[in-house]
Amino acid sequence: VTALSATDGELIWSRELGYLRRPVVMKDTLIVEPWMCDIRTGELKTRIHPITGKEVTWEFIRGGHSCGITTATDNCFFLRSYSTTYYDLNEDRGMLPFGAVRGGCWLNIIMANGLVLYPEASSGCRCSFPIRSTVVFAPREATDENRPWSVFPRRGAQTPGDDVLTPVKRLAVNFGAPGERKDEDGTLWFTYPRPQLANLQVRWVLPLALNEQVIPDMGYFSHNFKGVRIEGTDKPWVFASGCYGLTKCDVPLLGAADLPRSYTVRLCFAAPAEDLPGQRVFDIKLQDKVVVKDFDIVLAAGAPQKALVKEFKGVRVTGGLAIELVPEVESPTKAQAPLINGIEIVREGS
Repeated sequence: VTALSATDGELIWSRELGYLRRPVVMKDTLIVEPWMCDIRTGELKTRIHPITGKEVTWEFIRGGHSCGITTATDNCFFLRSYSTTYYDLNEDRGMLPFGAVRGGCWLNIIMANGLVLYPEASSGCRCSFPIRSTVVFAPREATDENRPWSVFPRRGAQTPGDDVLTPVKRLAVNFGAPGERKDEDGTLWFTYPRPQLANLQVRWVLPLALNEQVIPDMGYFSHNFKGVRIEGTDKPWVFASGCYGLTKCDVPLLGAADLPRSYTVRLCFAAPAEDLPGQRVFDIKLQDKVVVKDFDIVLAAGAPQKALVKEFKGVRVTGGLAIELVPEVESPTKAQAPLINGIEIVREGS
């Protein structure tokens, strides 16, 4: 990429950036997929990593079939990634999909006078999408309910140090959720298991392996939080999904060279509507120690479908955090098995 002065044609900067598709000027930024750089210097832009708190390169990637041209305004850009996908830089929540409609193979997502004009450009194409129609986006007030789920784009460890997730400063996991979501405090909650995007023969979705153990024939679930009444929380979406039968997971927090640290651990629970007191009982263990004996979500929360967060401070970690949910009965049914919705882990001290 080479930048020349419009005044006299003199060279301002020239760098090999290895971009994938045509660059796009976005105010004082140049989008050179998968990076962004300063248009005046060519230096790559950075962001604070949501898990480690370290400064890393800002990057994004589109998955799947991705013909078409990226278009942008001062704070948002649109592109094709399977269907249409956009990125809101004001909120920085990740890649935001808009399903059922695909962009054209050239330039047909146009931002003008506060609208996004999206004329039909897929007629005659063999790609199968259910809606072939002109679409126009108009702005509306953002609320926690109408924000879409996102996918946080971050490379896996393709080269040494490329994206090491330790030492963890803050990690929030939402079991079974449809995607990523950022809360009002700015914490990004990552869905688990992690989604996959097939592109360029690499994984560009932030990797996270918890080495979980789940009782056979049980597993992850997800409900639309707008249709499930969860009381006692400003984050009902955390408690609308979860995992039945999770008995153990190991959360990597520190690398081999990191000193031991203390963490605050918050476990999120909400019993389903049909649960009764005494029905779903289990012990909670952290680092092989029982921290809650005979835990009953309904009794502890006071009712089913009511959010409950159990907080444990000063949990000492030397590598990973071992979390165990031990059922009271030896061979529990789904109605008796441990249930967990989310985990939030925050490093203590400086």
